[in-house]
Amino acid sequence: MLIPGHYQWLVQQGIIDPAGSDFIDSSQFATNTKVDALGVWQTYSPTFTWGTTATTKVGRYCQIGKTVHFEASATITSIGTPSGVPTFSLPVTYANGFYNGGITNARLLDSGSNVYAAFPAMFATTITVYLIGTGGLISATPTSTTPFTWTTNDAFYVSGTYEAS
Repeated sequence: MLIPGHYQWLVQQGIIDPAGSDFIDSSQFATNTKVDALGVWQTYSPTFTWGTTATTKVGRYCQIGKTVHFEASATITSIGTPSGVPTFSLPVTYANGFYNGGITNARLLDSGSNVYAAFPAMFATTITVYLIGTGGLISATPTSTTPFTWTTNDAFYVSGTYEAS
């Protein structure tokens, strides 16, 4: 929803073409800094570590002021030897620096089968993925056989919103 007066301003700036089929003129994104203030999704290349497991990583984020929205995934291409806590890099440094802030989500995909909820913990520059056990307790880290036997095309997904430092 546009705030009253913003529609007229966007039309005056040439960002919105009220007569055209495209509501937003995307050619303005690269040159009009006023559009950037509204937030534009950008890609980023997240790092992902989980032992020697090989993955294809994809990420994107949108920063509006100090608010960062992000999504990242790691799809397994070769399982290797998983060890430690699965960890993604964040696109922008997190202001709080420890896990009890932001709004986050984590999922584990057993390709062609099930999706499992997981617990994401954010730190200054990373987000880690823990398993949710019986009764909702954070129980452990994923292994090569928990919560399922990991194979090619299984994946980790994280997303959320947080305050940039």
